[in-house]
Amino acid sequence: HPAAQPICSTCPSVTCKCPYGIDIPRSLVKIHEQMTVLKAKGHVCQPEGHPNGQTSGQQNNQSNEEFSARLVLHDIPQTLRATESAICRIYVENIGSRGWFADDRKFANAAVKLVTLMDGAAVAETALRADTNCRERTHFVFSIQPVGHACTLALRLVLVAEHLNFSLESGLVLYDDDIRITP
Repeated sequence: HPAAQPICSTCPSVTCKCPYGIDIPRSLVKIHEQMTVLKAKGHVCQPEGHPNGQTSGQQNNQSNEEFSARLVLHDIPQTLRATESAICRIYVENIGSRGWFADDRKFANAAVKLVTLMDGAAVAETALRADTNCRERTHFVFSIQPVGHACTLALRLVLVAEHLNFSLESGLVLYDDDIRITP
């Protein structure tokens, strides 16, 4: 459930009982706490249409019916040592009406790629791994290395499309957050 607090922790009249002695309310509260931690790390996606969901276009108004995406999950560290690099993954759903191609087929004009920006500068492009039709999901794998960065690294991931000339301004911001850098 999307509530911040588990209902079981405030229930005035606990009626659920287990014949084997399992404390059901306490177990549900524990699971809720674990899921809350996973959600904060980006490992639990919000249901479609949820007000806290991460549909592209909330940070960037370029999203439309034709070219739109939803960040489903991400595996990006919140903290990284200055001497380390991290392999990151994001899982994305194509919620637009236009399919995405993994290559630049002639006359299709439907290739997409992920642009990684660190502190505002584009540092890498990641190709789409496989064609992704409407309502299908895909993932991108990329690495980040905070060489020369001080306390924080501003990481932004933008999905850009061939039919929009691979423009960052017309792209879909899928992720935009700071990563804390430690010595």
